[in-house]
Amino acid sequence: MAPLTLVGYASTLAGLVVGLLPSKSRGLAKDSTMYGYGGYRSGYSNISGYSNISGADGGALKAQQQYRRSLRSVGVGVPMGGFGGGPQLQTGGEGPMRYFPMGFLQAAVGKSGTANAVTKPQVIFRGERLIVPVVVDGFLAGGVAGGFTNPFKITSILVGQRSQFVAATQLSAALFIQTAIGVAMELDTASIGQDITISVLNSDAAATHDFEGCLLGDASLPA
Repeated sequence: MAPLTLVGYASTLAGLVVGLLPSKSRGLAKDSTMYGYGGYRSGYSNISGYSNISGADGGALKAQQQYRRSLRSVGVGVPMGGFGGGPQLQTGGEGPMRYFPMGFLQAAVGKSGTANAVTKPQVIFRGERLIVPVVVDGFLAGGVAGGFTNPFKITSILVGQRSQFVAATQLSAALFIQTAIGVAMELDTASIGQDITISVLNSDAAATHDFEGCLLGDASLPA
């Protein structure tokens, strides 16, 4: 068998180090997602189901540091900006994660009119449940006694400029009343001060109405 070269020895040692680590700690944190070419940023979930919005996995960061040290110990240079030449895992400055409400209000939406209700979260926030009132005063659905209901249609929900709809079809606001079941969502994570916009249509051709809503979701508080 041919003797191990320096590079071969380094590769073997690195493989042993990474192989001994728990699978959770090999390389990538499960609650971090790729962000461009710069590496990994904590606090941003994607559609593949990563549930946490704050903090990178400390175990994965430690694994990277151990891997880099093992390479340097045998004389293999590792760039400071990357993990073995790959992405770098970075810890975030977010604090504890809490489940908080965020309100939306657009007064006097005109007869058959449209409007945008915009709110800017002051912490990192990911919406998960939209709630609207089951009753909007002054609107009698179909002219039937006892038929008061929410006259609004939700035409879009935006986080920044990105739509949270999979198709450009409006939804009845009544789908999101406080007693609704099975309407949980996982919206994009909004950064501090980023617009979250709910666009609405007043389906009542006879009167103006105020649109009110509440978006519940995970908020990452300052550390």
